[in-house]
Amino acid sequence: MDQNEGMNEYKTTFNYLLTHKVIPYLLFSNIEFFYENIITNPQNMQIFMQNCMSSADDIAKKNPDIEPAFSADEFIMKIFGDTIEKSIIVVIIPKFEKDCDSAFIAFPCMREQARYITCELSSNPFTGESLFIMGEWEQEGENRKHLNYGKIDMRNGNDFADRVIEMVYGS
Repeated sequence: MDQNEGMNEYKTTFNYLLTHKVIPYLLFSNIEFFYENIITNPQNMQIFMQNCMSSADDIAKKNPDIEPAFSADEFIMKIFGDTIEKSIIVVIIPKFEKDCDSAFIAFPCMREQARYITCELSSNPFTGESLFIMGEWEQEGENRKHLNYGKIDMRNGNDFADRVIEMVYGS
């Protein structure tokens, strides 16, 4: 008997649903509210992430093609930057085990720089080597656009935060 027999082969992961569908939708559907009320308060940011988790979990429970949720208590938030005018909030996302899963997401703290940045697990199609790709989400009318910025070196844990700060605010 095959050890995978009887196991559900999910078409997508909960992590992908959360970081590529739910968070961008909730962020960009009311970005003014997000920047006025959520990102300015760590407790509100925690609540925002829990609401994103809950929304994604509701979708996943109704769709057998989506891998089940992980615990909302598993993600960690950190602030990076020298001043509030040049800071970002990085959320460390657990369970990034498959291509397109985000390991980190980031939000600039200043409304003028409003965007959503991801650091996604991927693999080299020629070698199979795991790598991380930096991506950015932007609002474009009623839709969201996802841009990939290429491979990021993740040997130093702060590389993603440093790259986001440089990309958003300049050097």
